[in-house]
Amino acid sequence: MLAVVLLASALKLLEVSNQVTAWILCGATATATACWYALRRSRPGREEQATAAPAPASRPG
Repeated sequence: MLAVVLLASALKLLEVSNQVTAWILCGATATATACWYALRRSRPGREEQATAAPAPASRPG
């Protein structure tokens, strides 16, 4: 979210029009979402680790 705000601020400082800014922000958001999805799919072991039940704690004596 912060990256989107910073990108929008930078574009406005460069005097980019509102319509072009909107297109760039939509494209950047779509690209970031696609990259995140591709990275998550390339590492399937992470989900198995997150859903595994923790080992029961042993009680001394």
